[in-house]
Amino acid sequence: MKTVLKISVVLIMVISLLYIARENGSRAMLRNANKQILESAIGNDTAVFFVGSSRVQYGVNDSLLQAALHCKIFNCGFSNATFFSNAVIVTGLIKQGGKKIIVTELSPLIPDIPPGSSEFMQVVGIYQPGHIHRLLQNDGIFKNRQAYISLLNQFLVNSITLENEIKSLFDPGFGKRLLTGFRYKSINSGGYKKTDSFLEKSDLESAGNPHPQTSRHLKYISQLASLAAEHGVKLVFMLPVLYRDPIEKELVRSVFHSLPDSLRLTYSPGFLDQVSNPAYLYDIMHFNKNGADKFSSLLVPVIDSLRRTF
Repeated sequence: MKTVLKISVVLIMVISLLYIARENGSRAMLRNANKQILESAIGNDTAVFFVGSSRVQYGVNDSLLQAALHCKIFNCGFSNATFFSNAVIVTGLIKQGGKKIIVTELSPLIPDIPPGSSEFMQVVGIYQPGHIHRLLQNDGIFKNRQAYISLLNQFLVNSITLENEIKSLFDPGFGKRLLTGFRYKSINSGGYKKTDSFLEKSDLESAGNPHPQTSRHLKYISQLASLAAEHGVKLVFMLPVLYRDPIEKELVRSVFHSLPDSLRLTYSPGFLDQVSNPAYLYDIMHFNKNGADKFSSLLVPVIDSLRRTF
């Protein structure tokens, strides 16, 4: 027990020293410079951000939406993203300021931050451990020790591994090129021939059975909604259209129907009829290119409606 305590103390001291060095050194300047990358990309117009998992990454064609809506669209979808990592990104985007609409995918609340999400936050200058700590206060430290361990580990690794910062230092255009990598990715092939993974009309009409994790999600959502209102950001939450696990659908369906209308992205009545086609699938929970194009084209009037009421 004493050995574990000593290791913990040393780890905290090392992280503290790295934090001081990072905040007072060139990395702080690079972080501020990278922050300008996204701000300059947005300009003065309303920008729309889709935050979520690989379902967003492979399903939301930002170029198609941008051409149709004539505004900046950013696909912030990452493999293995959870609702917790989504909430961290959303917090950073909100606090960064600017006129934004943020569409956030509902998913399981697993306390983890995948590498893609972490790198994106660093590149655009919104990676702040304080955001994570404030979000975790909803559940208490002991209930989220996995997240704290993950946070400490990632913070330590990111403080030592400065590859992207070094590249940015010697190549001013590196950050902008890296940002373009966090966009929609298309898949031309397909291999799943069923429709059993699609969201159904009944899922939109009722909440189904109450889920014990719903209240936990709502605490996070309430915090994000208050922050968005404070900064003048429009925040809505969307149901994924595709699911591998019916248990996940049961959870997010319950959460979605517990939200007020102002926080929900609502699909039109014929939306699911038009998108629920096995020819649009790459696998059980991802669209291929044709599916992403169809899904995105159906989102155009939905997002346009959000813009008009913002």
